Amino acid sequence: MSQTDPFSGMAAFITAARSNSFTEAGRQLGQTPSAVSKAIARLEDNLGVKLFNRSPRLITLTPEGEVFFSQCCKLLSTAQDARALVTGQNLSGSGHLRVCLPISFANQVIAQALPQWLKEHPAITLDLEITDRHVDLIQERFDLAFRFHVVPDSRLVAKKLPHPTFTTAASPDYWANRGRPTSPEELTQHSCLGYKDNVTQYVRPWEFRNEHGLYRHFPSNQVSADQGAFLLSLAINGAGVIHAPEYLLSSALQKGQLESVLTDYQTKGPDWYLVYPYSRHPSLKLQAFIKFLMSLLT
Repeated sequence: MSQTDPFSGMAAFITAARSNSFTEAGRQLGQTPSAVSKAIARLEDNLGVKLFNRSPRLITLTPEGEVFFSQCCKLLSTAQDARALVTGQNLSGSGHLRVCLPISFANQVIAQALPQWLKEHPAITLDLEITDRHVDLIQERFDLAFRFHVVPDSRLVAKKLPHPTFTTAASPDYWANRGRPTSPEELTQHSCLGYKDNVTQYVRPWEFRNEHGLYRHFPSNQVSADQGAFLLSLAINGAGVIHAPEYLLSSALQKGQLESVLTDYQTKGPDWYLVYPYSRHPSLKLQAFIKFLMSLLT
């Protein structure tokens, strides 16, 4: 990296950092792995710091590399957005986003809508991690994640989302054998499949509200799990009553695999948020993807 070209080697560095591989970086850039490795070595010599820990099978960023990577990504994003704004083209941005999505929402909602969005935003690439675990956005270099719990953190922005509507349901055979509850209080007589929050490690209570107030049911059963899709399979196969977001159960309800009860009650879920690292000016690509997610929830 010369004084006249502060960006020399930056593309090779960013691509290698994202893929943890000189070989894969070379493939993406149309270069040989040796060329990528040499470009990064020159960059390290110029900076006077080691950016990667190297092994025969894997490369990982050093602490100095992590800091440099974060700043390089911001520079790249700013440059891409500036180009888009000046040329009047691609006003939704371009570049790479690393996003963490909850399993059930990703499978039941996003997977159906994402193909069209990708067609409309061909310059944006996505690295999606589909998991219900609580990720560290900064340490794991995520641009965006969903959260059911927000811990105050000045490094992050939390955008509150509309409450998902919850539905209480079980299979027709289960209701035929056990009878249907006519009030939330009667759920204590049923096998209720609990969702275990992987942050608090507690089973989430089921909340029902009507003109008489709020009632919380605390599932106590043989089975609880931290994945909604697994609980859905159990419910379809007659193991008990499920209380879950409507988007997770809608297909099974339409097919008659599940039948809902207590529909006269309002059953909203816990608060959830979109969380992303703080920036005075969020990138166009991030704004575009947040707008897409919000459209699926309103």
